[in-house]
Amino acid sequence: GLDGVPVSRFHHHSNHAASAYYGLRKNWHEPHLLFTLDGGGDDACAQVHLAENGTLRLLAATPTGHSLGNIYAAATHMLGMRPHEHEYKMMGLAPYADPEQAGLQAKVFARYLDLDPADPLRFRRTIPERTSAMLPRLLRDFRLVRFDLVAAGLQRFTEDLVLRWIAGAVEKTGVRKVLAAGGVFMNVKANQRIASWPGLEYFDVFPSCGDETLPFGAVWQCHVRQGGALSDIRFDDLYLGPEAGTDLSDARARYGRVVEFQELDDPELRTAELLAQGHIVARCSGRMEFGARALGNRSILADPSKPSVVQTINRLIKQRDFWMPFAPAVLGERACEYVHVPATLPQPRISPHMMHAFDTTERRADLTAAVHPADATARVQTVWKELNPSFHRLIEAFGRLTGRGVLLNTSFNLHGYPIVSGACDAIEVLLKSGLDDLVVDRWLIRKRGAREAGGPPSAPSVSGLSGQR
Repeated sequence: GLDGVPVSRFHHHSNHAASAYYGLRKNWHEPHLLFTLDGGGDDACAQVHLAENGTLRLLAATPTGHSLGNIYAAATHMLGMRPHEHEYKMMGLAPYADPEQAGLQAKVFARYLDLDPADPLRFRRTIPERTSAMLPRLLRDFRLVRFDLVAAGLQRFTEDLVLRWIAGAVEKTGVRKVLAAGGVFMNVKANQRIASWPGLEYFDVFPSCGDETLPFGAVWQCHVRQGGALSDIRFDDLYLGPEAGTDLSDARARYGRVVEFQELDDPELRTAELLAQGHIVARCSGRMEFGARALGNRSILADPSKPSVVQTINRLIKQRDFWMPFAPAVLGERACEYVHVPATLPQPRISPHMMHAFDTTERRADLTAAVHPADATARVQTVWKELNPSFHRLIEAFGRLTGRGVLLNTSFNLHGYPIVSGACDAIEVLLKSGLDDLVVDRWLIRKRGAREAGGPPSAPSVSGLSGQR
């Protein structure tokens, strides 16, 4: 047990705030505002902190029961999706709706929750029941409203309310450097609205900022409380998981009869060549990403200039909802060719963890399969040589072959299942899907008897897909 082991306890929202501040602050000496927002934790669903010289000071807290996160989750549930998991589908659905009609539905949501008139750094519900118990009200109020209008109204309401909250705190404190964490800030379209607001000087969101990253804030707070130097706190990336090849020997023994292994002299170049030829390639390389985003090491990759790959990927493996877009991974040094970057975002490392959405430039045809078809935005991962040298080298090689420094990147998993971890997981997905090309570190792995280059993709295994959700 933990008898005799010293235990330090920190508030749920202070952990969110600390993860953003210690991980993303622009510098130590200037003040930053920290916003945390989620369904609830440790008696609060939102907090605002002021941070300076390594110290956090609480300015305002919203108690549970007044939660924007609760409302978003309840609306997700109302439309038949899983709350606390499928909110991103609501966000992806919203741009398809008529903007004028979306505004009308946003006004309905605005009747439930607003800023507290006594303290605009807090939220206050305007209905009698707690926000966690409002599903019956939503079912009544939206009974005859089309599903896309519900999603669009909810998204508009969310963006407007969060931006007003942040703007009020900036006006009250005069601090224009803002950092954010908590599950609501996984909403990249809301983040895009915030980053584009001219009242900010600096803005960023901690990666995978749901409760899975609370330990980052707890560890950093403990370090500071125990007298640790601020200069010792450093956050670079989320490649924190196991190496892809840890179980490679086991995979060769277990699957050698059904797949063939070809060792590659240059795996990044060979992968780029396959992608340039129109192949869809699964990549399991290096350390696994921590958190909600696939960042190139456990990814399915494709040429995003070909719109047909969306249907192919969905048919072969992903089976995503028809309205959901894929995302692009772009060479960091070429990001401005493809998207408009707000001046508030950290430079030069803009969105290395897919926490922001962007308007695309006139070169959007180069990444059309990874752009939202309704509003031409993209949830971009910028790839930097110093953070992920092998993935950067792969996209660079693809760029030399095609002139396009961008790939479609989606998580490497069967629909409804976790992202693969190592070689055995990766080969299981290869065998249970229509994928043909898998690269695990230096090995190109294919089903025995698979198609020759240029042939049609394999059909998915019916038995392998039967367990998917």
